[in-house]
Amino acid sequence: MHSFGYDSDWVKGKDNCLNIHHFGKSLLGEMSTSPYLSQADTAIVLIGHSMGGLVIKKAYMLARQGAAYKDLAERVHTICFLATPHRGSDSAKLLNNILHFAYSSRAYVADLERGSGAVQSINDEFRNYSADVNLWSFYETQKLKIGVLSTLIVDPTATLGYREEKQIPMNADHRSICKFETPTDPNYVVIRNALASMVQTTSNLVLRSKERTRHMQIKDLEQYLQIPEKSADDLVASEDARMAGTCEWFSAKESYLRWSTFALEAPSVLWVTGKPAAGKSVLAGYAVGHLQNLNADCSYFFFI
Repeated sequence: MHSFGYDSDWVKGKDNCLNIHHFGKSLLGEMSTSPYLSQADTAIVLIGHSMGGLVIKKAYMLARQGAAYKDLAERVHTICFLATPHRGSDSAKLLNNILHFAYSSRAYVADLERGSGAVQSINDEFRNYSADVNLWSFYETQKLKIGVLSTLIVDPTATLGYREEKQIPMNADHRSICKFETPTDPNYVVIRNALASMVQTTSNLVLRSKERTRHMQIKDLEQYLQIPEKSADDLVASEDARMAGTCEWFSAKESYLRWSTFALEAPSVLWVTGKPAAGKSVLAGYAVGHLQNLNADCSYFFFI
């Protein structure tokens, strides 16, 4: 688990020309140079709150557009948005006016105004890259109290609006949507369960991908070694020759159990000898079937 932050303190005294584009480039730069991320091949789930969601969208688009980040972009499996103003916020315009007179301008605050060119550009571009990732949007339904006022920072209708997007309303305001008092907080439970679902889905996809890769490697090996398809016929013949219930003692032997674990300390060879026509091929066919039932990778060849 990794976190990324940026300086969004809007009450600092000097001008700040950093905008969402700059923050997105910074996030992508840190992800691509992190030794914990760049040298791994695990799937990536990105989670952003408020403007952080826009920063994530920008970083992901930049990764998809740059050849140097191709491998990193392909690892992004899911993006979660918590109260993200995909279409901007009316509150940002009010804040920008206050800053103009009381402090100094902030480029990223202007980016957050409803209908701003920055958010429109991000939305238009992101649609071209969103098909390859799972999208979750958690949006606020309670108004945020600011002094004597209360306002809805992000309109509930301001989700992405994509058909494949999962939209989940939260009984929280803009601030509390990502802050929880206890592990039993209903909002925490919603987020936790959603993340657990994402992890499970990602794990299943990774396992299926590895299984496909192993299957292709075995096929390539069979082609390289010029193993004929006749081996499959020989396996069927050995299974047909075996009487029901026979050979089961073989998989219960301690020597077979140690060998079939394929652990580093397990023996790499299981030697079976017998007289001609004693049933060695039938026994070998049983062993192959037993390993296949265990979903183990098994290459075989019958010398008949």
